[in-house]
Amino acid sequence: MRVKHNKKRNVGIIFTQLTEYISESLVEGDSLRAKKALDILRKHFRKNSELFKEYKIFKVLLASNMKSRPEAITAIDEAAFRAKRLNNDVLRREKSSLIREINYTLNENDFYSRRVGDYRTHATIQTLLNNWCSESIETDLETIISFKSYLIGRLLEQKEPQDIEKMKTPNADSLTLRIMKEKFESKFSHDLTDNQVDILRSYAFSNSSKKVQETCSSVKQSLLKELTTFRGSCDNDILLSKIDIVEKKIISLRTESLDDDQISKYLTLTQLSNEICSGE
Repeated sequence: MRVKHNKKRNVGIIFTQLTEYISESLVEGDSLRAKKALDILRKHFRKNSELFKEYKIFKVLLASNMKSRPEAITAIDEAAFRAKRLNNDVLRREKSSLIREINYTLNENDFYSRRVGDYRTHATIQTLLNNWCSESIETDLETIISFKSYLIGRLLEQKEPQDIEKMKTPNADSLTLRIMKEKFESKFSHDLTDNQVDILRSYAFSNSSKKVQETCSSVKQSLLKELTTFRGSCDNDILLSKIDIVEKKIISLRTESLDDDQISKYLTLTQLSNEICSGE
């Protein structure tokens, strides 16, 4: 059943394309190119914008696992209720502004040609959102029922948690992934620990700044406790004289508005934690 679908105005697709563009730019070492796209992402998907609200609804329908059909139907009904509360005129203007800025700021002819996995589900969700949000869009009842039935089936499917080793864009070959790994290891001079992978995963792949903040805050609080324990057991005067200084520096680290420099410091904290726990 074919329904006209504009992928440039699909909030899930365009968000994914932007994040992949940023990742590709960073891997290639083009920080200026990455910053342009990141600025666009932050500007247009800002909290309380209609675009961000629509994306939150979209993401729930795309990524959630439901245990039963009634639960899946409830999730879709709640998504429809929230979509109907969106200001469609404002949302339409925000999408047009986003597309215009991508076109003129990034100026990449093949930007929208980036493939997105599970295109059918992305198109299905956006078509339903369009119908829920705008009373002027008319899609026949049979199509809507078919789309909702398909989405219920997708919500009931068990989705495996993403593994950082499997997070490959369609354009990322083995060489690209090796370069990324080498950059990390050359910067920190050792293989990444599980905790460091967690930090990088939440920073690079999470769409929620809260997740990144929680991860870094946990690392920070854990290390402060370890320093307190270490102070009580350490008999090295030189190390003891440095603990207060290190502790103050750790306390001063922010857990909000994190950037590459701050993330690098948190990766260093995890290494310090490993050294303390191992007795090094």
